[in-house]
Amino acid sequence: MTPKPQLILFDMDNTLLDVGVYHRKALHETLKTIFSFDAQHDGMRHPGHTQPEIMVMICRDQGLPEVEIQEKLAESMHHLSQTVIGFLPQDLKGAVLPGVHTLLTRLREKGHILGIVTGSLTTTATTLLIRTGLEHYFPITAFGDEADNRPDLIQLAMKKADDLFGESWRSNGLVTIGDAAGDLKAGRQHGARTVSVATGYQNKDYLATHKPDALLDDFTDIDETLEAILHDKNPSP
Repeated sequence: MTPKPQLILFDMDNTLLDVGVYHRKALHETLKTIFSFDAQHDGMRHPGHTQPEIMVMICRDQGLPEVEIQEKLAESMHHLSQTVIGFLPQDLKGAVLPGVHTLLTRLREKGHILGIVTGSLTTTATTLLIRTGLEHYFPITAFGDEADNRPDLIQLAMKKADDLFGESWRSNGLVTIGDAAGDLKAGRQHGARTVSVATGYQNKDYLATHKPDALLDDFTDIDETLEAILHDKNPSP
């Protein structure tokens, strides 16, 4: 029996892959170069936000005038994107988290529409998807410089899915998957089934307080993961 397609939107960093060390290093360099101060990225505070949002939050914490922040924001985003790409190895296949390839393959075989919703900028995110070998799984993408915040990115991804596949998927549902409470809050705003995975900065106990529809340690148990995503008690073919 052919499954009814759902739109399944994944966060990228710390959900599908682990490249945080490069992001943190590049952010540190950008803050020093563009805004002339030395600050470390507090991952616990910022997960789920777009990179422009994170830059603004850090600069406000440092007491920079709002006018200066906004005047330099575009320059800082360009610098950040170019810097992180310069730090990234050419081959990032080892950065893909356990179980991800199997999960994405199984979901695609079942006929579901897969998308990426990430706070990373277009140039950075595209480079990451190519160098990790994940780009061919995702016909739908929404990147951090395409909308102001994560709920708007989800809305953009839904529109792109409508344009590519029609709106029939809407009757079957939307699923959002991420490692941060911000991911599930954004998904909930759009009526999504929300799945949290404790592979990022926020641990399982913390994520549980936000009451996702399903909560996973990681993606290594494929049947458990498919059940969590699809709400299917018999996910194996």
